[in-house]
Amino acid sequence: YDIGGASGAQTIYVLNNTLYAGGSPAGFGSQGVPGQFFILDITTPSAPAVLGTKTIGGTPYGLLSNGVLGITGSNKSPLGKEFQIWDVSTPSNIQLCSSTDFNTPVTSMVSQNGYYYATLKSNTDPLRIVKLY
Repeated sequence: YDIGGASGAQTIYVLNNTLYAGGSPAGFGSQGVPGQFFILDITTPSAPAVLGTKTIGGTPYGLLSNGVLGITGSNKSPLGKEFQIWDVSTPSNIQLCSSTDFNTPVTSMVSQNGYYYATLKSNTDPLRIVKLY
């Protein structure tokens, strides 16, 4: 399924009948190309419908959502916001709520019990644990 140009989708997350995807329109590992965040309705898996898209500053390499907030981890450390929190409550109008500078690219993310665990592209500082309040 073509979700609108993200030929290099790097991450997906599914919550009920909603799929959250992140990638780069120029493909895997693209440098200098803004990443994209997609939200799709997958109620009918054979005919997914795009609910919203957002160009973000860096390819998402980790993506989580609770249906109201979307959390992305970016591969662009010069961006100064490798950990991003998005308001996804209205998928057609995805808005950045907050971001944090990890000073190194995020390579993946998982969550459990309100904590977000991000692995980083670093030999000296490979893990960040974030608690959202």
